[in-house]
Amino acid sequence: MFCCSFSKFYRYSLAVLMGVVLLSDSVGATLKGRELQIAQLPETNSQQATRAAAQKAFNEGVTFFKEGSAESLRQARKKYEVALQLWQKVGDKAKQALTLNNIGVVYDALGEKQKALQYYNQALPLFRAVGDRRGEATTLNGIGLVYDTLGEKQKALEYLNQALPLYRAVGDRRGEAATLNNIGLVYDTLGEKQKALEYLNQALPLFRAVGDRRGEATTLNGIGLVYDTLGEKQKALEFYNQALPLRRAVGDRRGEATTLNNIGAVYDALGEKQKALQFYNQAFPLFRAVGDRRGEALTLNSIGHVYDTLGEKQKALQYYNQAFPLFRAVGDRRGEAVTLNNIGVVYDALGEKQKALQYYNQALPLYRAVGDRGGEAVTLNNIGHIYDALGEKQKALQYLNQALPLRRAVGDRGGEATTLNNIGTVYDALGEKQKALQYYNQALLLVRAVGYRSGEAVTLNNIGHIYDALGEKQKALQYLNQALPLRRAVGDRGGEATTVNNIGTVYDALGEKQKALQYLNQALPLRRAVGDRGGEATTVNNIGTVYDALGEKQKALQYLNQAL
Repeated sequence: MFCCSFSKFYRYSLAVLMGVVLLSDSVGATLKGRELQIAQLPETNSQQATRAAAQKAFNEGVTFFKEGSAESLRQARKKYEVALQLWQKVGDKAKQALTLNNIGVVYDALGEKQKALQYYNQALPLFRAVGDRRGEATTLNGIGLVYDTLGEKQKALEYLNQALPLYRAVGDRRGEAATLNNIGLVYDTLGEKQKALEYLNQALPLFRAVGDRRGEATTLNGIGLVYDTLGEKQKALEFYNQALPLRRAVGDRRGEATTLNNIGAVYDALGEKQKALQFYNQAFPLFRAVGDRRGEALTLNSIGHVYDTLGEKQKALQYYNQAFPLFRAVGDRRGEAVTLNNIGVVYDALGEKQKALQYYNQALPLYRAVGDRGGEAVTLNNIGHIYDALGEKQKALQYLNQALPLRRAVGDRGGEATTLNNIGTVYDALGEKQKALQYYNQALLLVRAVGYRSGEAVTLNNIGHIYDALGEKQKALQYLNQALPLRRAVGDRGGEATTVNNIGTVYDALGEKQKALQYLNQALPLRRAVGDRGGEATTVNNIGTVYDALGEKQKALQYLNQAL
């Protein structure tokens, strides 16, 4: 009998896409001290001494902030707090605003988003009171970044769009570029990719014009991210590889870690798993060194995804379970949703369908709450897959048909192919083979267009299954033999086992029993290696039926009894 268990093609992780740019590394969020020419009464020697001490503490805070490590950020906060008390003592509202803003920046960098908002919201009215439009714009930009990280995208856009005309009014091209960059990245996460590119491509020449290499690197990284999510992986790599040396040149360790993580995500999507791990393992210690818990969580999540696709399910769970509390600690609901979804995927692969559903159903409202339509589509797709596996085909179609327009709306062609493929498997199971083929052939065009080799392998495998069921055995072998080297190339051992098993069952049906046994006996250790108990039972059963057909009844019984 032909294997009834086919690999389902779905995105395991938004962290791949979501090897995501960290908006908090955007420029324009930190203000340096500058003297404001404000008419004031002559100061006493005591006041002058207090002012000098405040400026010294403030400058030391800036120095510590630039170092970028978790410890230096904490030292920066302490220095700024000393400066703040002294500015309050001399009644300097302009400097108080400046210092409150920078304390907000520090808390943001440390992942304490609510605390960052508290300080930004204290700085904002002070900047307005002293008529400092540049300072006001900087704080509005910072507030926008925090809301973006918290998943409140529309609120983020409100603040960023308030900052932009203020920067233009004061002729601050660097601030303007930073805000254009940040607006672009928000549109990217909302799935409006072309709008994102418009803003990012406005930011890039401005950063270059003012010689801001850090900002240039941030925007190059952002453009790479958009192309990555559009499925244009080689184009994404071009931009990431332009960003990386710039980030190193300016000593931006958080930015360097971000870009390394994103390069890892591209190699992961291209099936080069070991290369992906190399980049993730370079990113992780950098995130930890600068105290970026969200970055740590993203990278742990990404490493978990690689181990999942390599079949090391328990190792994947270990990494996901390290990532989840970090996302929760920094208030990143989207990160929480990504990780819940990914844990669900592992339990699904381990055959624990109800447990998988529990995790997916926790992820879905979080994605909706933060307006992440791409993530919502992934989870709807995965819930549909579960119902398919549980035999609830109509319920599966309901979820998959909710996912498909969302995939298209956010421009996720790889994800669209995933859902088309999964709809095809439902129609296949319902006996509607021609309808299934229509969906598979739509999926195949998309996966080839975006260079998604693991998805191509799955779809070729499933087309092979259709032709087998239709009795076109040689055509089935053609597709299965195209799928097999792709499975191996991307390191998908579970998928390799499925395709090897399926080739074996075709040879069995053609009467080539020894050839069938060769393939089935290759599939069995792969099934065991990846912990696929259902697949193992299928292959053991298939071996038993071959021995039965060969008249080796005792051997057949041994295998058939193992399959029970």
